[in-house]
Amino acid sequence: MVSGHLPRRPSWACRGCAEPWPCPAYRRRLRPAQQPLAVVVLTTQAVDAIRDLAEPPERVLRRFLWFTPLTEADCLAVLRSTGHA
Repeated sequence: MVSGHLPRRPSWACRGCAEPWPCPAYRRRLRPAQQPLAVVVLTTQAVDAIRDLAEPPERVLRRFLWFTPLTEADCLAVLRSTGHA
């Protein structure tokens, strides 16, 4: 999706810049046409990150999804669907 800025597991740091992924560069360079697919990919990756990271699930989901064009209600629905609300 955004070349060079991909996650490294299990730390979920960016391979390109070492920032927590999805990093600022990934978020800035994500084009509007890519956003619908990105939401699907990010949701799947967020579930994996919940398993990998020692962070509260709601924090991981906010990190992965709150910058997308989803509404707050959409993000909360994702949180509920993963059993973490």
